[in-house]
Amino acid sequence: MGGEVNYLRGKNRPGEVSQRPSRTGGDGGGSDVLDYVTVEDSDLEFATLMFDAVIYWQDYFFGRMLEESWDNALKNQARRARNSANSAMFITLPQQFKIEDVRDGLKISYIAAQAQVNHWMKAGYVERVKQGLYKKLVQTIDK
Repeated sequence: MGGEVNYLRGKNRPGEVSQRPSRTGGDGGGSDVLDYVTVEDSDLEFATLMFDAVIYWQDYFFGRMLEESWDNALKNQARRARNSANSAMFITLPQQFKIEDVRDGLKISYIAAQAQVNHWMKAGYVERVKQGLYKKLVQTIDK
């Protein structure tokens, strides 16, 4: 492999790398000549070496601290308490209940109560015994 890669650099802004040739002449500030920056394999090897060194020393100095921080965060992770009206009312429902019980308990419309019971069915909290009658499969819905 080997060799070099040429990158264009605008003559009026030293260090700026551009993808298209820009002519610096015509404005009285220079000649009509393109300026190239040459990047050789040794430059890329040095950049790779510096990258590896930075990563190594960051891991050396901060790696254990970061790992302990992540471990502690996982250990100390508290479950989110769900103190919603739905979960509180669900506890008070009898083992077998009707849509009307949910409607009265949450003080919502019949259609909204049906939607809530359907949501509980999809989540696996209740099952339909027969039309209009449902059975609780769990006692609480705190997950």
